[in-house]
Amino acid sequence: MNRHEIEFLYRYNRWANAKIFEAAAAVTPEQREKDLSTSFGSLHGTLVHIVGAELIWLERWRGKSPPALPKDFPTLESLLETLAEVQEGQRAFFAGLSDADLDRKLTYVNFKGETWSYPLVHILQHVVNHSTYHRGQAISQLRQLGAKGVSTDLLYYFDDGTAARDSNRTPPERMLETIPILRIFDVDKAKEFYVSFLGFHVDWEHRFEDKPPIYMQVSRGGLSLHLSEHHSDACPGSTVFVRMEGIEDFHREITAKNYPYLRPGLERAPWHAVVMSVVDPFGNRLRFSEDLPGKAG
Repeated sequence: MNRHEIEFLYRYNRWANAKIFEAAAAVTPEQREKDLSTSFGSLHGTLVHIVGAELIWLERWRGKSPPALPKDFPTLESLLETLAEVQEGQRAFFAGLSDADLDRKLTYVNFKGETWSYPLVHILQHVVNHSTYHRGQAISQLRQLGAKGVSTDLLYYFDDGTAARDSNRTPPERMLETIPILRIFDVDKAKEFYVSFLGFHVDWEHRFEDKPPIYMQVSRGGLSLHLSEHHSDACPGSTVFVRMEGIEDFHREITAKNYPYLRPGLERAPWHAVVMSVVDPFGNRLRFSEDLPGKAG
């Protein structure tokens, strides 16, 4: 599953929540608070659980572990206000997400004090599934109150028929990988830096003739780079920004090699990350960055 598909699920989730809240607004406050002997008592209690859970998970995505579900939502209006804030937070979170981020583990502490870790993609799927389950309870409660039920099945979302609905569908194309091209001037110096020092592997080399210029791919840990002697491919002095995990281990490994031309350090960056910058013999800079736990200040 990629980021576009996750964003689609959350567009559906927003649509379905809006349908439920629209139906809930059609009954009186007294009806919403009536105890129906269900999991969360009343219709209002179920809506509080839906919104509270999405808020808790948003905070966990941000690296926090709240100790309990928030319940201080006395009115439907206060729930809608918080839901809007949560949805805006979800959009902002997805805007900074890459497909590679979906596979990284997210660790949090639950309400019992237990520590759990799951791939982020599974947690993102869980949140939508959780809200879907409890929307089903809310629909049943609405019918118990004599109100008109609503349909929030996924196919109804597709069939809503508006231009906005069509624009929410996953784009037909999928970008699979971005590979920077860096200009080099000397193959031996390039291999000394990228292979011997940084620990990259040479995947392949290509020449149009028996002699230079050369074009080759090197890779390590999911990062691929194209190194080219062709003058028209790139300009020296480029910068590649690489988000990664395990930067301290990486730093320890390369500094132990005593590369004579560079001794990179680790620095705290303003974007709430630890950064290590290296410059190759041709003036190209690789800036490795690992996000720190918690929300950026």
